[in-house]
Amino acid sequence: EHDIERCPLLVDTVNGRVVNEVSMEVKQGRHKLNLAFDFNPKTDSPLTIAKELQDSKLAPQEMPFEELCDAIDAAINVRCQQIASQSRRVAEREAATSPGHDALASAKQFQPPQRSD
Repeated sequence: EHDIERCPLLVDTVNGRVVNEVSMEVKQGRHKLNLAFDFNPKTDSPLTIAKELQDSKLAPQEMPFEELCDAIDAAINVRCQQIASQSRRVAEREAATSPGHDALASAKQFQPPQRSD
């Protein structure tokens, strides 16, 4: 049985919004595969995504489940950081063209997750 605590839901990180275009690279034999998925924190967790990838045979069968779950968690974190960075750049542009408007507040809605290792 997998410890669900190792795969947090990240609901606070994304404020319940779907994280689109999460991608990760996995090795399958001598080949590398790019896997992509959308992460809905209301219905998904790295644990459920790992199970779906294994059930559909998209995940390498030789990859341990915990390692797959950790890789998914890392991919979600990377995507959240990318989105947060994009949001900050947009907010900074808006702030530069609209003084007095607190555009940075919208960027704060999508903070990258804090690792609890």
